Amino acid sequence: MDLQERFLTAVFHATDGSPYRQASGRGIGADMGLDEPDTEALVHELLVQGLVRRTGTPLSLQLTDAGLRAVRAARTRRTEEH
Repeated sequence: MDLQERFLTAVFHATDGSPYRQASGRGIGADMGLDEPDTEALVHELLVQGLVRRTGTPLSLQLTDAGLRAVRAARTRRTEEH
């Protein structure tokens, strides 16, 4: 699982898979051992791809429908590989 997929999955878990709940990108990045600039760069990539959206503060995030589909697809792929 690559870094973007791990981060997106962590947002999924932090929001209980709801596109209406928000997660702290800063907290998720810290839990993954990322510093703030690396977290911001990763969040930027996810924003550009349309997988998350900002809510309020720059690192407060919600999953988009595309983000939810991406996490579910990754989970299905991992299940099929094992």
